[in-house]
Amino acid sequence: MGAVYVPIVKGHENDLRALSLLHQAWISTKPLIEYTLPTAGTDTAADLVTFIERIKQYVALKETFVDFYGFPPGTSDIDGKHPVAAAFDTIRAYGLPVTPVVGFDREVALERTEQMWRELVDLVIAIGRGCCFRVDIDELDGPQEETWDKIVERSAQLKIAPSQTDVVIDLRSIRDRDEHALKDLVIDFALGAGKFVPRSMILAGSSALHTVKDVPENGTLSVERKELRLWAEIFADTQFPFPLIFGDYGVVYPDFDREGSFGNINAKIRYTANDKIHYFRGKLYSKVEPLEQYHMLSQQVMASPYYIGSGYSFGDRYIHDCVRGREKPRQPGPWVLADQNHHFVHTAHQMEILVPRLAGAEQMDIDSLLAGTAPAVYS
Repeated sequence: MGAVYVPIVKGHENDLRALSLLHQAWISTKPLIEYTLPTAGTDTAADLVTFIERIKQYVALKETFVDFYGFPPGTSDIDGKHPVAAAFDTIRAYGLPVTPVVGFDREVALERTEQMWRELVDLVIAIGRGCCFRVDIDELDGPQEETWDKIVERSAQLKIAPSQTDVVIDLRSIRDRDEHALKDLVIDFALGAGKFVPRSMILAGSSALHTVKDVPENGTLSVERKELRLWAEIFADTQFPFPLIFGDYGVVYPDFDREGSFGNINAKIRYTANDKIHYFRGKLYSKVEPLEQYHMLSQQVMASPYYIGSGYSFGDRYIHDCVRGREKPRQPGPWVLADQNHHFVHTAHQMEILVPRLAGAEQMDIDSLLAGTAPAVYS
């Protein structure tokens, strides 16, 4: 089976480590790695090299998408090239198996936009893996024909056939959006492709919480993965001439902010099971020592009906080892690694089961598959 799952992953160390520990789940996974905004005062060229070195360290031999999403409009040229072109030129020099991802209207000035596309032509050809176009939800709400015209025009400019292109529909956070309206929007856009048949279309979104303020202290909250149900219903109901691939942001909010004081961080574990993310919340680090909290939270996860087993993923093993006292985390970083790793492994396995079973499925079957696939298979 080829890739049937595209997690969108920030290019930070723990997120990439979570990918590096996918093991067999890599077979059905092709992540989209985002370059995030450099820290203020950081040299852009140096930060870019650090990002690419990190990809080389953790996922060098794996097929990935990479999007230099973090360059703000008007970022200065790097070595005489538009920063996006310079970034993919560096990717090419490292020989990494990367499919370039490019979005529309990310530059304010038209001349900068045209410079980027012009400089990408030879690079996309040299990399030889086609190109992926990332369409934001705002571009679905507007005139959809214009978006498809851009995809067709830029594909021709890059000298790649439709069969060498992928399209990401990035819905970002959909927790508060109407599912029926989203479904109609996505289907209308996908059917608008007409004779332009891309290599794949990836439907990505997130229901992850922005903060845990709605989760009771020392309590739990379960959040439905609306993006999973949306994809499943469209996959089951609509026949497209291209694969419709599932994508998400793991357990991380798409536009999360990593800044903030250490004392304002809550101890928490996010554990994905079937069609929900289960939040186990402790207290602020400033109130209760983190090590004590994570031991307690790990016990709660293991005692819950959702825990699959210590041999399931690195993330599950980490929870098990915290209960046994073999891991003693005092910072949130290891939990980004553990939570994301479990989610990626779990979702990749879900897709291996759902994709062959969903085609033409009735609503009752969809409900059953989404709610009960994992326990039936992985208990």
